[in-house]
Amino acid sequence: MWCESFFTTTGLRAVGSSFTAYRGNGFWARDWLLATWLEALADVIPGDAPPWLHDAQQYWRHQARTGFLGCIDADLDGTVSSPDRVATVLGLAGEALALLVRVADGTGHVPAAWLNQRHVAGDDPWCRDLDPGHMRQVAGVFTALLRGELLTSVATSPVLPSPNAGPPVAG
Repeated sequence: MWCESFFTTTGLRAVGSSFTAYRGNGFWARDWLLATWLEALADVIPGDAPPWLHDAQQYWRHQARTGFLGCIDADLDGTVSSPDRVATVLGLAGEALALLVRVADGTGHVPAAWLNQRHVAGDDPWCRDLDPGHMRQVAGVFTALLRGELLTSVATSPVLPSPNAGPPVAG
């Protein structure tokens, strides 16, 4: 796992980015985006899931809710260690994106209230809703990574979302 953090000139807010790696490739994403994605993945894991998936659910929730700055780790190499697990997590990724679309409902945005209720990205409150386009970006690269189609590295991956989009959190 590779990490980076940024502090504003006032030092009042930190915005980190974390690298999600799998089998030597991966992608950078802002922590608030990756935390939301891991929370959605954890939410769609069924109660009758096998033990390895329950362990992943607990781990992903911890990563999503702790408020790490630049150090969120999905532990894909440790969790998604076989073709059947890849297939399972790919299916969950589709369900996670569908969940976020449902949560956005008629507003077109993932409500700040939903994010705050789950303490996504820690205890700092969200004051704006989340653009679902950002979630589609991370869902796309996440699934491409698991399918072996994403070939970017720490040095070559851009940071999601686009560089000019700031985090929708209180400052």
